[in-house]
Amino acid sequence: MEHEIAQVVQAIIIASDPSQVSLHQQALAYIGTIQQNADTTWRLALSIFVDQNAEGTRKYPPQARFFALRVLDEFFDNRFEPLDRETFQTLQQALVAYIQSEYVGGSAESDATLLEISGEVADQMIKSARLYDADRHARDGRVRDAVRERDAARINEAVLTLVAECSERMSTLRKQDGTNTRDLDVAIEVVDWGIRTFGSYVGWIDINLTVTPTTVPLLFNLLGDPSLPIRLATSVALLRIVAKGLKEAGDKLSLFKVLSLGEVLDALETKTRAQQVERGSETDEGEESYREALGKLLNVYGLEVAKLTDDCPNEDIRGEASKLMAQLLPVLLQFLADPYDDTSSTVFPLLQIILSGYKRSRKISTDPIDDTKRSFLTNLLHVLLTKMKWDPDADPADADEDDNAEFEKMRKDLRTFMDSILSIDQDLVTDAVRTLALTTISAYQNGLSLEWQDAELGIYLVYIFGEINKTGGKGRAAFCHAPPVDRERRKATDYSEYPLTTHGEMLYALVQSGVVSYPHHAVSLQFFETVSRYTDFFKIRKECVIPTLEAMVDRRGLHNENLTFRLRLYYLFHRFIKEAKNDIPPDLSASIAQNILDLLPIQVEIQESDESEGDPIADAVKSSTFDSQLYLYETAGILCSLLFRSPEQQTALFLSLVQPLLDELSINLQASTEGVQGIIPIVKVHHIIMALGNISKGFPDYPLSTASTISDGHTLPPLEVLGQVAQAILVCLEAMNVHKVVRDATRFAFARLIATAGPSVTHFIPPLMTHLLAHFEPSELVDFMNFIGLLIHKLQKDMFDVLDQLIGPLNTHITALMSQPAAGTDDERAHIDTKKAYLGLLNNIMSNKLHSIFTSERNSPTFESLIDSLRQQAEDVSDSSSQKVALTFLNKGVNVWGQLNSDSIQEGLPGFELFIYERLVPSIFRIPSSVGFNIKDGQMMVHGATFSAEATWTELARNIRQIQNHDASTLSFEENYRFAYNMVLHKEGKMLYEGVKKLVAENLDQLAKEKITPVFPTGSNDDPMHQSQESDVFLKALRSIWDDHTRNMGKLGQILKYMHICTAILHQIRFERDGSSINRSPVKGCVDILLRLEADDGSMTVYKRDLEPALLKESELFYRLEGEKLLGTCDAPEFLRRVEARFESEDSRTHHYLNGQTASSLRQILKDNLLTPHLSSVISLPNSGLDNMVDTDKLDDLARLYRLFTEVPTGLLTLKRAIKGSIAHRGFEINRTSLGAEGGDADSVSEELGKKTNPRSTVNTAVQKLELALKWVQDVLDLRDKFVVVWERAFNKDREVDGALNEAFQVLVDSNEKSPEYISLFIDENLKKGLKGKTDEEVEVILDKTMTIFRFLTDKDVFERYYKGHLAKRLLHGRSVSDDAERGMLAKLKVECGFQFTQKLEGMFNDMKISAETMEAYKTHLARTTAPEIDLSVIVMTSTFWPISQSIPSCNFTAEMVKTYKSFEQFYLSRHSGRRLAWLPSHGNADIRVTFDASKIELNVSTYALVILLQYQGLASDATLKYSELRDATDIPEQELQRNLQSLACAKYKILKKHPPGRDVNKEDCFSFNAGFTSNMRKIKIGTVVSRVETGEERKETRDRIDEERRHQTEACIVRIMKDRKHLAHNVLVNEVTRQLSGRFHPDPLNIKKRIEGLIEVASSTSL
Repeated sequence: MEHEIAQVVQAIIIASDPSQVSLHQQALAYIGTIQQNADTTWRLALSIFVDQNAEGTRKYPPQARFFALRVLDEFFDNRFEPLDRETFQTLQQALVAYIQSEYVGGSAESDATLLEISGEVADQMIKSARLYDADRHARDGRVRDAVRERDAARINEAVLTLVAECSERMSTLRKQDGTNTRDLDVAIEVVDWGIRTFGSYVGWIDINLTVTPTTVPLLFNLLGDPSLPIRLATSVALLRIVAKGLKEAGDKLSLFKVLSLGEVLDALETKTRAQQVERGSETDEGEESYREALGKLLNVYGLEVAKLTDDCPNEDIRGEASKLMAQLLPVLLQFLADPYDDTSSTVFPLLQIILSGYKRSRKISTDPIDDTKRSFLTNLLHVLLTKMKWDPDADPADADEDDNAEFEKMRKDLRTFMDSILSIDQDLVTDAVRTLALTTISAYQNGLSLEWQDAELGIYLVYIFGEINKTGGKGRAAFCHAPPVDRERRKATDYSEYPLTTHGEMLYALVQSGVVSYPHHAVSLQFFETVSRYTDFFKIRKECVIPTLEAMVDRRGLHNENLTFRLRLYYLFHRFIKEAKNDIPPDLSASIAQNILDLLPIQVEIQESDESEGDPIADAVKSSTFDSQLYLYETAGILCSLLFRSPEQQTALFLSLVQPLLDELSINLQASTEGVQGIIPIVKVHHIIMALGNISKGFPDYPLSTASTISDGHTLPPLEVLGQVAQAILVCLEAMNVHKVVRDATRFAFARLIATAGPSVTHFIPPLMTHLLAHFEPSELVDFMNFIGLLIHKLQKDMFDVLDQLIGPLNTHITALMSQPAAGTDDERAHIDTKKAYLGLLNNIMSNKLHSIFTSERNSPTFESLIDSLRQQAEDVSDSSSQKVALTFLNKGVNVWGQLNSDSIQEGLPGFELFIYERLVPSIFRIPSSVGFNIKDGQMMVHGATFSAEATWTELARNIRQIQNHDASTLSFEENYRFAYNMVLHKEGKMLYEGVKKLVAENLDQLAKEKITPVFPTGSNDDPMHQSQESDVFLKALRSIWDDHTRNMGKLGQILKYMHICTAILHQIRFERDGSSINRSPVKGCVDILLRLEADDGSMTVYKRDLEPALLKESELFYRLEGEKLLGTCDAPEFLRRVEARFESEDSRTHHYLNGQTASSLRQILKDNLLTPHLSSVISLPNSGLDNMVDTDKLDDLARLYRLFTEVPTGLLTLKRAIKGSIAHRGFEINRTSLGAEGGDADSVSEELGKKTNPRSTVNTAVQKLELALKWVQDVLDLRDKFVVVWERAFNKDREVDGALNEAFQVLVDSNEKSPEYISLFIDENLKKGLKGKTDEEVEVILDKTMTIFRFLTDKDVFERYYKGHLAKRLLHGRSVSDDAERGMLAKLKVECGFQFTQKLEGMFNDMKISAETMEAYKTHLARTTAPEIDLSVIVMTSTFWPISQSIPSCNFTAEMVKTYKSFEQFYLSRHSGRRLAWLPSHGNADIRVTFDASKIELNVSTYALVILLQYQGLASDATLKYSELRDATDIPEQELQRNLQSLACAKYKILKKHPPGRDVNKEDCFSFNAGFTSNMRKIKIGTVVSRVETGEERKETRDRIDEERRHQTEACIVRIMKDRKHLAHNVLVNEVTRQLSGRFHPDPLNIKKRIEGLIEVASSTSL
């Protein structure tokens, strides 16, 4: 045995050393045999693992012992039967002795190299990977409860005992000189992990176990231990103790008293701060993390104490807790002042709670703040101001954006605390800020040394003082104590004589100090930020304007060398000039403009983009530098506009600004048309046009006017120059209108030019439209029409000639665009937007009394078609929004063109009355009868009727007088309400308001004359009684009139309720929801009023009490009807688009004029009414639901579906269910196609594949079945790819959706019982011939795709059997194209299923390699001896690796063949003693040269076919052998004999003749050699007729073998589990077996039960 052990050990050493090339492979093969035969080699392995030398060390090297351990593991894992007594005792004695020697009396192999895996990381990964399961959660809870009740005390005692003992040992070792470092490290590690363990359970076991007289000193001792890990672990443990919830407040207070944590933290904070100071500029990250941990501990401790002070009803406990809190405040300030922000921020939550408590106390008490709180707030304010400073080593100008953002966030948080102090004691904050700011500014002014961060902070405090000073006024009043001045007189008022406010003093000192010259960018920038923010100050101290502007223009500002600084200054400079322009002298403005000319040239730098998609020109024009530069151009325009009193000087300056740009525009226009310099000229043209537009933007807007006259006080800009600019831009547009960026820039520039120059440039608009619309996108057309609408509003009648030329071509464009079919929802959206904008433009023309344009000489020929198209639009109920706008236009048209009587103010249109009666009136009656008409829509009814404000008011005024005269019995409340409703609806609210106001005033005047004047006390009689009577009569009359007035106003209030602000707001919202445009500004103003008004009880605002409930109620009704309407009229994409648009519109509405607190409620209403009730219906809509969107690749719509469905709780569940259903029915079709076709005859197969097939051809049928199998896999992969694209690009890679996809595909794959075979065939087909000519990357893609579907397979053991068979054929027949591809696939299977899954497959590759080496050696051997006549190539297959039947097939080889294989046997066995070779002719093939009459041909045939052909050697050419004679002579199994005879006699190449002829081989047939066979080929391969897809019988045989293997695997698993657990409940055992085997197949619990019973029976019979 010693010799065998030495041989094994030597082989292991060689195998572990790849450098020994000659013996490496043989050693691997040898030790592989040892491991495979573990049932006989385990004794060798046991000795190698446990044997010792005389000195007590292990005898054999580590690699040998590790291999021995693997052999032993293999032996135990594959053991199905109980060990015999002798074997058990041998193993027991050896292993017990090993444990005693190593773990009882030895070092437990401490010198072994171990791989440590972090338990914490592993636990977190496992937790994150596990989905929530209610049963498991409940089970875990029960386990914790059981541990808490039964084992907690013992666990805790064991842990703390271990920690205490190791802590003492740690202390002892530290005191000793020359301590063994390893022993100390071990002790520290044990204490560290012990405390971590303690901290992991303290939160959920009894506090009396964790907080004891022994544990508290131990923890505090460890909290100051020299070892950083121990200190960190201890701080976490204490934090969890402090945070532990206790039922009684008294118990919590007692815990705090026992811990005395405040004193401990105070001492540790002082100690660590001293160490921090001692380290100086050096940073110790570890120690800072410890200080951060202490801060967290203090924060949690303080929060728990605050709960007692704020929430506990017991006054004594609150008092004690307040004392504890008082102890913490100084410590809190020290942590807050820490220079490291991470440490400082740990106490933010506690500080916020403390300040909130102070604010509550301040609200309920007017008493002065006590000295203790004031002292704390003063110290706190000092710390906050100090923390607001930049770090001395920082450089904001060059720092990383993230660092600057972090600092600004820190400042913002500190400002929050300062605001809290401000609400407690405003004077304390304002005084401190004022003092520090003025002291800092004064220090610089007096020449004292000042650090840059102190200077920056001083200016920053001036910057924020306007927010802090709540008592300051607005505008000029914020900076000086001046009396109120009328707006008209403010400009002429000299404010310099009035004293400055505190903020004014600070700003004055700031400007006069010259601190802007401080040599640091951060200081200068903060100065400019401050002065740009408070420009009203410069209106009261105009002497400060010039020094500020000088600083802005010179190297301290705009001409600074730092680009980032400069770009920010562009904006601040623009802001300052824009706000202070009225205080800048004209001559100074010209000087400033000249000084910035050098900053105006445009530079274009094209950045290299990594993105291949997108428009490179659109990307190139996006430049933050140029965007900032645009502020300079606008500022230049403002400065130029200030010279309006000197037109010649203004024109000259304006030309100096625009002429260089026009020259550059011409140069780049020529370059772009010549195609030189790439896209740079195009980008420059864009930039120049934008710059010209911004220069124009700097001039005042042309005044609103209904005529061509200019209002007083407005001076026109240089119109001639502006005309040149407009002409130049038009020339560029004409040449470059194919570029969208040029069109966009031109539209912007012209908007500014027309806003500035007014009618003088409107004649450019028609050619502008022609060039813009030569190449346009739908959105651009909408923008253009909105642009024209703004001009109509601004210029009104001055736009007549322009519109007269414009409306015809525009109508042509719109008609052409709307006639194009919509390709998708985006096109539909574009059509709707375009139609809405067009209808809005038409109504805009009518509203501004420009209706004559439609009937002008130029446009009258198209008027009838235009008006009729609007009539058709009015009948289209599918788009109610556009329908209403069309009706509004027709309504206005009737009022304008339908008035033919001479008394009418309007001038009618002859013939229009025919249109009204013949077309319009029938349409108006048809609309309400339409299927989709909403009869409940009151606006639709109003839009459909004519309206006269004067007539309505006349009726309403008469009725109001009747109410005032107490004659209202005949009046209709509903009629009067409708009068008021219609007037407000038609924007005649002002008329209504003024009219009612006048009627009420007239009525009160009349009553005063009739009832008050006659009884007014005269005072002429001195008699007191008479005076008393007069006064009594007067008061009664006055009261009578008042009562009468209030009654009348009450009735009027009911009639005019629609004028109520809430109702008006609701109407505007309803109007906007219906698609109309409203002016949001007045709505926002009214909402702000309601937000400022408080209800009577002061509990809420009027907005919250009145408007919000009404809004939510109306929204609920509106969206419930909307949801039903959309579901009935829209397909799924359109439904989703409209719902999303509703969400966006409500968000916009809330953002712009409603209150943010309403947003969540409105969104919930949208979810409850548009989404939740319709989820299932929308997603399953036929021809448009989820299936259709997936089929047509509507990724945008699918993304919208996902976004909306994830808004509601049930949405994702509905989506997952729909996805599963979609995949299920698609998978059903795939499986039905595959299984149905394969299950039928050849006709059905060929029909599936679209091929003509001979029904008698079994070869063709086999091929077709194979193609069907491959098609099934490809179809599944294609389906998976489609849904993966949807998941990635539309479903945001949602993990839950991914889980649903995986579940659905697993069901799909498992529902096809042939899927394991099909997948293996797919891999076989690709690895055999599919990878020819493919790159490595393409190979990887194919393998990855195959693994995707493999993962869904449950029966992986079935796949393994098929894959092993297919791999064997590829290897044996040399059909594998790429060895790398094969091994790559093997590696993926190993990663997916583990080492054991691929162990035998790797063995097959190893056999191929060893066989090749063996054949080389054999050939060398033959060279030295007499070689056989037959060339032989042998592959030696290990029986346990290859799919070989246990029974060796029989075959009578010829004498030459026997001699040949005997030669190899003798050679092989001489090298491998103890082995046995069995020849497998069914797996072999041969090359044989056959002589026919015409020629000699080399045939490649199977070994069986070779034996058959050799039977005809030496016989006459026409000799015939019966089937039975061939069978007896060859002894080939009948099935193989028939297949080979069919290949030789019935296939394409008929080497033998069959008698009688036919395609099938029968036992009565005879066969003769076909000597007359001819072929043009010199070498022919005769394949054996075989189907690669299993037949029904073969599949049944395979299934039986797999069932048998599963039985053994199940029994082996049961034995392994029971050996490990000893005792286990039956259900638990079944579950554990299922879990362990699920990686290979899903075991049936009933079969597991049978196997358990079988093993019990075996064990019982053995014991008997």
